[in-house]
Amino acid sequence: MCGIRFVEVQGGDASGMKCSVDEAAKEKLAPFSTLTGDESYQSRDLEKNLQATQQVAKPFYDAKVKPATLVPKQVGNMYTASLYSAFVSLIHNKHTSLAVQRVVMFSYGSGLSATMFSFQIRKGQHPFSLSNIATVMNVGRKLKSRHEVEGLREVVVGVCGIRFVEVEGRDTSGMKCIIKFGTNAQYNADQSVPMQQHPEYPLAYSVRFFDIIVGMESIPLSPDEDKLVVLDTGTTLTLLTKILFRNLKLLVDKRLPSPPYNNEYGRHCYRSSVAADSLPPITFDFGDIEFTLSNKGVYEYTSGSFCLNIKEGDINIIGMKGQIDALIGFDIEEMRISVESTDCIKNQEQGK
Repeated sequence: MCGIRFVEVQGGDASGMKCSVDEAAKEKLAPFSTLTGDESYQSRDLEKNLQATQQVAKPFYDAKVKPATLVPKQVGNMYTASLYSAFVSLIHNKHTSLAVQRVVMFSYGSGLSATMFSFQIRKGQHPFSLSNIATVMNVGRKLKSRHEVEGLREVVVGVCGIRFVEVEGRDTSGMKCIIKFGTNAQYNADQSVPMQQHPEYPLAYSVRFFDIIVGMESIPLSPDEDKLVVLDTGTTLTLLTKILFRNLKLLVDKRLPSPPYNNEYGRHCYRSSVAADSLPPITFDFGDIEFTLSNKGVYEYTSGSFCLNIKEGDINIIGMKGQIDALIGFDIEEMRISVESTDCIKNQEQGK
């Protein structure tokens, strides 16, 4: 398979691959049939004739790609989930004819390495038959059940340290991010502080902090230190600027008996089997309120070690894992943000 777009494959960059096109299409593409793969990338004439190439590719696109675009088009960009929502769309639209077909999954990687893999689909036996999977997913009903909300003022994001499908009564790993809008938002004005657009990233809202406390000890802050932090569920880990991250590691190191080491992913780790609750908590002082990050999200236990879910970054961000067991509310009109610690599992049990 070539590392090019679907249309370009149909457009004549064969490189050992044959494309099934009719005579009319061959005529349109004949002037470019002798181009090598590298030449096709540089050809201005081919670029000008892209519309003709798209017309040639359209029937193939409609048959092979379009059935996988339902959920991504309806919902929008979901980053990694976009690829698998496309697969969900394919099963929804083509479950009666997918058996023994081969599916190619391709992702540009969203900043990471692009990935392509393929697999062959089997018909399967109930309850894992294609028809039953499509029935259980019920994609059409779920898309229709969405609510359009106008005139939003408040939004709250809460990230729970629980497994997503445990909520549904089954056991699979993952986390659930709950977003509520408008009058349903659990925004608490009494637990709020001013927020502002970040000077380097105007689309992001940030909060000024006055202290970061590890256990009972404050991190040294220099007068010119960046004291703004963004609360962002689109970022997985918590990020701190270089000096802040260095000082935080030193304070955590003082409170753990084993020497630290960096694992294969560059994460700061400690060999220990102590309970997560006994590790030093990390608290952001926002002035009128304090926000203590849940140790469920600050430390991750794997292979006999606890690793910090905090890394060095260009700006300060409390990421998705740092917001576990927290309710984060944004009041866009008043430019305030509320932060409250909570117990997501208990909330789920109580139907909140």
